[in-house]
Amino acid sequence: MKLNQSVEYALRATIYLVQHPEKTYTLREISEACRMPSSYLPTVLHTLAAKGVLISKSGYKGGYRLLQRAKALSLRDIVERVGGEIFENDCLLHGTPCAQQHSCPVHEIWEKAKEGFLEVMESYTLSALAQRVGDWEWVENFLASLQGELLEPKS
Repeated sequence: MKLNQSVEYALRATIYLVQHPEKTYTLREISEACRMPSSYLPTVLHTLAAKGVLISKSGYKGGYRLLQRAKALSLRDIVERVGGEIFENDCLLHGTPCAQQHSCPVHEIWEKAKEGFLEVMESYTLSALAQRVGDWEWVENFLASLQGELLEPKS
């Protein structure tokens, strides 16, 4: 699994906003603090606001603030709100989106991998992640590890 850029930016921004709930932050402040380019970030933040994660305020003293209840959202919640369903794969036999009705040779393996991965994603809340983050290097390493943990073949 590879997290797309929108999901990565959403996770970085929401973790930052959980860590800093005291005020409304401008796009520039979030971009600089999270080491993200500001060109695409407005689209991501708008999506988070539309999905009930952030409050977006325009104009003078405008910016973004995390809704208090969003601290309890899981990593999976953010990924799916920004990037859609986490596991969408094509059937190996038919080449069409997996309907989960006919088992292909790896169907059971995909299901086990999916269940384990989703369990991990659900076990981390934004609040818990924000408490663990000391710096953005940790966030970058954590996001990279999520991308590499989907299915490791065992010999």
